[in-house]
Amino acid sequence: MILPVWAVMIRAVYIEVEDSPNCTGRDPMRYRELGPAEVVTRLRLFDRREDGEWCLVTGVRNSADAPWEPARVRKVEDSGVGVAYLVYGGTWGIRLCPVERAQAWDFADPNQWGEAYLLLTDPHDLVIGDL
Repeated sequence: MILPVWAVMIRAVYIEVEDSPNCTGRDPMRYRELGPAEVVTRLRLFDRREDGEWCLVTGVRNSADAPWEPARVRKVEDSGVGVAYLVYGGTWGIRLCPVERAQAWDFADPNQWGEAYLLLTDPHDLVIGDL
């Protein structure tokens, strides 16, 4: 049986982040989609604290008037770990802030930092939310 081309196409998500006040840009990356994009409002990171740290997350786009947008998460295939959760934002990446230090999003806030995107392996480290 021969399948039509559209039936065997692999769906992919492409991520490219520009250099910006939020973070250093990253070259384009491609991941195989394993699920739909959803809004993510919080995530837990283990980079700064061994026991983990819950952070608010937002997407950042190249717009002086409205730079903030919802961050998204999508289940993807990753060659290093198999299945991962890609957390991404706009053309300027994502911005993070520890929950206990939450303030309005601001590039000058020393408690906030930017990332191009993140790959997490445990869905329990994500809080999916609505707009």
